[in-house]
Amino acid sequence: MVDGTYLASGLLFGSLAVVTAVAVVRGFGWRRYRPRFGSDAPGTAGTPTAAVAGLVALTVGVVGGGLLFVRGGGPPSTTTIVVAPFVAVAGYLVVGVYMTAKSRGYHRAQAAMLSAWSVGALLLLAVAGALLGAV
Repeated sequence: MVDGTYLASGLLFGSLAVVTAVAVVRGFGWRRYRPRFGSDAPGTAGTPTAAVAGLVALTVGVVGGGLLFVRGGGPPSTTTIVVAPFVAVAGYLVVGVYMTAKSRGYHRAQAAMLSAWSVGALLLLAVAGALLGAV
């Protein structure tokens, strides 16, 4: 049986997520949005390849550092070997969201925001799975 505190917390934060999503959709004039093309960044900083390489390096660094911190060194455990493909798929999803947003004409900041949003959604799924005992 689920503890009442967990149930209340889940309902509270679920409703908060719905209210936030509705506020974002209604508050942003996305129906009137028209992207502007071009970049004002000098050199390779304005290229999509540099942005994607930085995003991938940041993702690998954060996930790898977290795994090393949790594991504490030594040879890789079975958990690390099982989790690594899921991390790779999550990284692929994040980069794919970024590249898709860029190809649709969004600015780099907007594409990075969408990637961060997808990371947050994956994190929420992982936490929900852990709370339900699936992970």
